[in-house]
Parts: sequence; C-alpha cells; structure tokens
Amino acid sequence: MKRDLAPEHPFPAPLEDALMVWLHLREGRLAGLSSERLTVAGDSAGGTLAAGLCVALRERGLAQPYLQVLVSPVLSAHQQFAFMREHACAPMLTTQGLMASLAGYVPDEPSQRDPQALALEQEVATGLTPAFVGVAQWDPLCDQGRAYVAM
Repeated sequence: MKRDLAPEHPFPAPLEDALMVWLHLREGRLAGLSSERLTVAGDSAGGTLAAGLCVALRERGLAQPYLQVLVSPVLSAHQQFAFMREHACAPMLTTQGLMASLAGYVPDEPSQRDPQALALEQEVATGLTPAFVGVAQWDPLCDQGRAYVAM
C-alpha cells in the first residue's frame, strides 16, 4: 500500500497559510505581543516556509520580520550541491528522501523555480531581514544553508 507523506496541499497553499497567519499577527491584536519584533523560525520544511515568507513579504512590499531563524532549511530543488552527493545517505535525511519530499511540496518545475517556494531561487536576497541559519556537518542541506547566508 502506497502512502503519500507529502503535504495534502502543495505550494503555494502552505505559504499562503503562513502569510495569512503572519499578517494576522502583525495586526498586533494579541496582548503582550510586539508586532515590531516578530521573528519567523522553522526547522527543515518549516525553515523553507520561514524563508519563503520573507521573500513573499518583500515581493508584496510588506514589512519584514525582525529576524529569520532557519534550521536545516530546504532552499533549493537543485541537486548540484556537493553535500547532497557527499552525504546522500545521512542518518537523519537522505538525498533520496529529500527529493521525494520536495516532489510533494513543489511538484512542478515552475514551482521549483519560484523563490517564494525555495528561497535560493532568488537572484539577490536584498530587502530580506537578517537570518540565523543552523546547519549540520553531515547533512545534505548544509551547503544550501551556507549559500543562503552568502547571498
């Protein structure tokens, strides 16, 4: 029996949900919550959404978060990254597993090239809030995180 483990709704639906929540939080209706110091954070696919949210906000001319915190984010569907080959069989995430997950999130080529889906697809990262990116040494995603920081 085949089970689909990908999101029930691929890109752009998860980003639209994240954007809706972000805009609601920015309204400042929650007592004690500073809308000026809101930070986005995520691990793996959550990091993908956090980075994509920053790109989407920039594209719409809206205020950026105070900071982005990304832990092992998936930022590209391209397989040319050295760590994807060198650590293809990493214990926490294999390159094959990564590519299967990406096929569920961005199932078509136009989505795979959209910087709001995968933030390394943007030509320049100007106008984005500063990012803390945590990566692991033996992780197929390590050089994607490093490339994002270097943009």
